[in-house]
Amino acid sequence: MVQVPDHESSRNWGQANLLNFKKVVLCAVAVLSTIVIFSDLALSIAMLWAALTLLLTIIIKGAGFFVHITGQSHPSVHTLKNVSARLPCVSVMISLFHEPKIADALIKRLENITYPKPLLDIVLVLEAVDEITHTAIQRIQLPSWIKVVVVPDAKGLTTKPRTMNYALEKLGRWDAYNVTEDADLGVRFASHGDVTELIPTVTYEEVNCQPWRWLKGFMITYIVHLKDPAQFLRELGSKHFMGLQMTFLATFPQFLFAPVLWFFWITIFGYHHPIQNMLGDSTIQALLLLFFFSEILNMTMGMTAITSPNRRHLLKWVVTMPLHFTLGPLVSYKALYELIVTPFYWDKTEHGVSNQT
Repeated sequence: MVQVPDHESSRNWGQANLLNFKKVVLCAVAVLSTIVIFSDLALSIAMLWAALTLLLTIIIKGAGFFVHITGQSHPSVHTLKNVSARLPCVSVMISLFHEPKIADALIKRLENITYPKPLLDIVLVLEAVDEITHTAIQRIQLPSWIKVVVVPDAKGLTTKPRTMNYALEKLGRWDAYNVTEDADLGVRFASHGDVTELIPTVTYEEVNCQPWRWLKGFMITYIVHLKDPAQFLRELGSKHFMGLQMTFLATFPQFLFAPVLWFFWITIFGYHHPIQNMLGDSTIQALLLLFFFSEILNMTMGMTAITSPNRRHLLKWVVTMPLHFTLGPLVSYKALYELIVTPFYWDKTEHGVSNQT
């Protein structure tokens, strides 16, 4: 099977070059000791770091929102007149694992694709150990343009990238050990000079339990590709390199340090915050403005997102988003635990819970 080069893969995660559990424990003890001995200083540093990650998040969200409301996010429309008269053969790989509930609905929706069926090559990629999905697929009469590929057992490794590699080895770009294959692939495409485009589409899917897998994979991807920062900077260029730093550093730490920010709200009710003596009143006021602006931006984006007639029924849920974000720290702590203990564990969503998805 084609493998990603060692320096771009997370398969050696846990070895000396990446992560040593003893070092993690020692670092945790050192941090806790610092907090106990220098509590005000440690809390001030944590507060400023959390505020920095919040500022990065605001910049990213604000830039994306500005592009959206100014109409710059809409891609140019291409009609068949602008495309070659001869349509290409299109291959679609669908990795399934423990998905017996959606087998029938999946095939029916694939049959609704309007692209010429003789030019479609749809591959259902199944794990050899996944007997329940095998049974569900075998009960269905598949059209000639849908085929099934069975991936041999790999001693418990059941990630989507591994199945994709087996189904299409020629690509050779999937890291079978990374649990956020899209983040990893996007970073490696950029480092090789390729460009990733976005398709304006909507995915109707159940609320899922994958955020901790995404956060865990984000950090693995970040650390793997930052093993040689100077080389990575040369590959990406300064603009893309800084963009990656903002995206990755503003994601995981923002959730991790969120409770530090919440503790700051006691100042609104007249209580004294431990860091006020160290940072001063002007810094406290600036942080308050930052927090208020962040919430206003989130609410504005949420309201804008539901302006279309078929989404206005979601208005009542927009005001509950701050409550939803309070679950973020729990997600980040679980991701941090899995990052150390089970880095390759694929915590997947159960599809087919709702008939409308």
